[in-house]
Amino acid sequence: MRLFIAPLIVVCVFFPSFLLAQDAKLIAEGKKEGKVVIYGSMETDIFEGIQKAFEKRTGINVDYWRAAGATVLERASSEPRFNKVAYDLVEMDEPNAITMAEKRKEYRKIFQ
Repeated sequence: MRLFIAPLIVVCVFFPSFLLAQDAKLIAEGKKEGKVVIYGSMETDIFEGIQKAFEKRTGINVDYWRAAGATVLERASSEPRFNKVAYDLVEMDEPNAITMAEKRKEYRKIFQ
């Protein structure tokens, strides 16, 4: 299910006119899950605008967990180790995103 929601958020935020052409099935799948969970370090008052636009366009609620970049990185990269991934999307700066990608590669090698 998470594979359906993350692309939907990117389309909604960066290409809102393209959302009108999206398959209704994709939005229906997101609604079945009930919400999208996002971890990020973006200021809450800034993120609220994105959240409201997404919820208005899709009808899918957004649960946003905010912390400092390093804390977001730690939480998001540690969840796969315990098979308890609660997020659908992680918003972070480039250095932290690179670090997270490297950690995920390591976890895949360990758990395969």
